[in-house]
Amino acid sequence: MSDGFCQAGDHGDGGVGRLKTAICIDSGGTKTICLVARADGTLLGAGVGGPGNELHLRPGEASEALAEALRQALAPLGGHAAADAVYASAPGLPRGALEAALAGRVDCDAVSCEGDDLAAFRGALASDRGVVVAAGTGSFAVACDGRGRLATAGGWGPLLGDEGSAHDIGLSALRAVVRAEDGREAPTALSGLVREALGYVQARDLRDIVYRQGLSRRRIGGLAVLVSAAASRGDAVASRILDDAGRSLASLGLAAAGQLEMTGEEFTYTATGGVVRAGELVLRAFRDAMGAGAPRATYVPCRYEPVIGAVILAFERAGVLLNERALERLGSEWARWRGNNC
Repeated sequence: MSDGFCQAGDHGDGGVGRLKTAICIDSGGTKTICLVARADGTLLGAGVGGPGNELHLRPGEASEALAEALRQALAPLGGHAAADAVYASAPGLPRGALEAALAGRVDCDAVSCEGDDLAAFRGALASDRGVVVAAGTGSFAVACDGRGRLATAGGWGPLLGDEGSAHDIGLSALRAVVRAEDGREAPTALSGLVREALGYVQARDLRDIVYRQGLSRRRIGGLAVLVSAAASRGDAVASRILDDAGRSLASLGLAAAGQLEMTGEEFTYTATGGVVRAGELVLRAFRDAMGAGAPRATYVPCRYEPVIGAVILAFERAGVLLNERALERLGSEWARWRGNNC
């Protein structure tokens, strides 16, 4: 094993003293991230654009978000780069849109465009066996049995699924507000928090905001932070919403594990995404429900975000296996950039 950044005899330099470079894209319902990284873990450029899943956007919006993220990431390199591999973890983004965004900006013969399940798994767990539940604007789970088999659950979008996601939590907050207004549910601090966030006077005004103005999936998901805030102040309704979200996420994880007949076996599991970072209530309910359904499973903290998983996969397409030193450097540099720019 190399002491720097790779294995299997490939030092990421192509045999001519040049460190390989990869471009990764992680695109979802809230934002699109683009990273340009070197095989020693150096972050050469980073950029963030809007949501990139065309299934939930107007035509052209996903392409614009991708182009903006790519423009920012390539700016330190003069707006153009040659890459050994490009990997896009981008559900709902057509390959044609990716190729159009790369044209004239990136020279690369190895371009991959896939869903987000594998990047989430590879970023979150160091093992090739276990379960990862991802909860951002949407939600899904992916299980790997260590023998090459992979199973997923969820990922059905806001109308058919996304249980436990930020969108689901935000929608539950809106419903709690209108039910409290009717007297069908207990009063909640969410009423004032949501009113302030959306800028209405009367609760009945919500109908106009939601149906006529069109409250986007992204904005509804953004209300999840209000639920966390209310729960932290002891609001019972908000606490129940977060508890339900955690249990819903566990149901996804157990379903994925069940497809591979893993629920009675030993494996590690974790959760990734903005929802599980937002509060202990979600994570505690998630762990409790996972423990009940898979008693031999062990929870471990999430290792890296899905975008770092996308970097791992990008370099694998270039024939480079990053080791922990390179990953730690990349993770640290990305966290620093994100803290200063997001």
